[in-house]
Amino acid sequence: ALHRGDLPRAATRYQEGLAQAREIDDDDAVAALLGGLGSVELAMGDFERAAVCFEQSLAIYRELGSIHGSAIELVHLGEAALELGDHDRAKAVLGEGLVLSQRVGNKWYAIASLERLAALATIRKRWNHAARLFGAINALADASGIALHPPDRAVNEHYLGIVREHMDEPAFLAAYEAGGALTMDEVIAEALDGERPSQGTPASPAGPDPVEAAGLTE
Repeated sequence: ALHRGDLPRAATRYQEGLAQAREIDDDDAVAALLGGLGSVELAMGDFERAAVCFEQSLAIYRELGSIHGSAIELVHLGEAALELGDHDRAKAVLGEGLVLSQRVGNKWYAIASLERLAALATIRKRWNHAARLFGAINALADASGIALHPPDRAVNEHYLGIVREHMDEPAFLAAYEAGGALTMDEVIAEALDGERPSQGTPASPAGPDPVEAAGLTE
């Protein structure tokens, strides 16, 4: 139903699935279904309910010790925080999601985190920083053979257009190309502004490794 665009029906199906998964104490299924329901709520514009779903899903994945599950729900939660205008929260959870994505070698999650961090940089009018992140996203997608989803591509183009409007062309191209030349470790450092996020708290320069802090396993 979600892929066909019938969002209310998709929400009902997820809620029914949640009830069944909770009855049999299937925590993996509960976490996955909460994430799916959150995505539906996000698509319907109920960002607060979406955030609640993602937070609950994330809490379960943390308890289960799942890095993969935690990484994707951090991306989702960061998107909800962006929509709610909670930029500090968005930066913290997206930064953690990016670090976890690198830890498990999931380029798709990493790109998703970077896309939202680039949008945040644009919203905060950090034009050079945003241009470098967009350059990194493009290079990472090309190198990984990952085709960006059309909705994500459209959002990127929207924010990229804003960045270009506020930079002269030579400066934009220099920043974009510099971002594209970064290694993955350098991309993460760029995205976090030299900070490393710690689980459940705003990013701090000397925070603990988020995997160890959350007790997650690979």
